[in-house]
This record gives sequence, C-alpha cells and structure tokens, in this order.
Amino acid sequence: SSDVCSSDLPPITPHPSNMIIETALPYQSHSNTIWKLHIDGSVKSDHKIGAAGFCVYADDKVYFAQSRKLIGDYITSNYAEFQALVLALKWCHEHCYLEPTIYTDSEAVAIWSKARTNTKEGNIRLVRSAILHYAQFLNYTAIHVRREEPHQRFTDFICSLGYLGNASFTNGKQHRAIIGAYYTSPFYN
Repeated sequence: SSDVCSSDLPPITPHPSNMIIETALPYQSHSNTIWKLHIDGSVKSDHKIGAAGFCVYADDKVYFAQSRKLIGDYITSNYAEFQALVLALKWCHEHCYLEPTIYTDSEAVAIWSKARTNTKEGNIRLVRSAILHYAQFLNYTAIHVRREEPHQRFTDFICSLGYLGNASFTNGKQHRAIIGAYYTSPFYN
C-alpha cells in the first residue's frame, strides 16, 4: 500500500516550536513552473537540541516551509540533515510530487542519496529506513549546493527558527521575523 503511517517513521519529539508556513500560491503546477526543494538541519553546540526544515520554492517564490525541533541525548548535524530529508520526502509523497530535486548543503546527504549505502551512525540508520521507504514511491535526486546560495540561506533561517522557537520569540515576533526575512529575501518581488 502507498499509504504512509506515522508509525512507519522514526520518532521526532513534538515541540510547540514546530512551525509550518504556507503561502497563497496555488499548488496547481503549470508545465513551465520550476519547483525546488531546499533542506537543512542544524544542531546547537550541546548536541541536545537541533532542528530539521525544508522550503519548497515555485518559480523562486516560497510556496511552503516547515521546521521541526529535534530533542535527544546526542544529535549530530548529519542526523538533523537526514531528518530534513525525511520531512521533505514526506511532503513530496503527500503532494504527489514524484520526481523532486532536493538541494542540500550537506555533502553527506547528497552522497548517501546517490549511493544509498550503509552508514556508521546508529541513529541515522533509523532515519535511513524512512528515506528508503519514501524512495519506493519517489524518484528523488539530492544535489549539493553551497550554503551561501540564497535559497539555502533562507532555508537555513527557517530551520534555525525550529530550534529557537518560542524560547526566543513570542509567536508574534516569530511571525514578524519570518515575514521580514521573506520580504527582504531575493524571493519577493
């Protein structure tokens, strides 16, 4: 069955700072619409809190963005990046976007996505199983980009809000920060 149960996915500790942004841009794709997905993961220096996030761009405009806080005993940067890939692939599966190109500043994600080989990190093995699950339904490509690339920088900002969340911003301030970053970004006319 192509239905995905949440029990099939590795656990992500829910947190009130999980955030989703969706624009009013219609999803109906025209043949000339260029869709891009950028993913990012980040970890605080104590390795106990991290975030995973992704942005979907349609013709260089933000269509959808999601960031999720990760909490654990020891979270690595690679783990956060792979969790971001899971979030993006889940979104693609739910929206029937069957051949996504996913851009990442993580060489580990880009290289592993091509080879799909085993990894030494135990916690990434669980995430890898979720990625392989979605790979049954999606023909995705992961491409490494420089962190300085504008789409990637904005995705990094969205991801960072995932672990900063309500501890650093009130909801109003958080929304103003997102809107301010969007309107000053290269993706707004």
